[in-house]
Amino acid sequence: MHNSRNALDWTGTYAGTLPCADCSGIRTTLTLSPAHTYVLKSTYLEVEAADTEYISEGVFEWDDAGTSVELLDLSGGHGLFQVGENRLFALDQSGRRIEGDLAQAYVLERVGDITPEDVTAARS
Repeated sequence: MHNSRNALDWTGTYAGTLPCADCSGIRTTLTLSPAHTYVLKSTYLEVEAADTEYISEGVFEWDDAGTSVELLDLSGGHGLFQVGENRLFALDQSGRRIEGDLAQAYVLERVGDITPEDVTAARS
């Protein structure tokens, strides 16, 4: 059965700016590796007149259908993503795609392939 896990080239780095309730946005960069590890860099824009950056690392798991990933070991933030062709769709707490006027704001676009250097650079 074809699904995102076995039919798409999902490894790589994805980026975008996700909505934020109390800041102007969350600049997000997520790198997914073939070893099922991730590096997530979240920069909260214009928080108290400065940007605040957080970096999380861990492992991710695919759902049973092979269409979505869950970032494990993640403290807060978006941890569920549906994997599409060259993009990730942030999912809500129930594992559903965000719909409506803001739907496009919850998409991370693929910005490059992954190399061992990318994983190291994402951490810095």
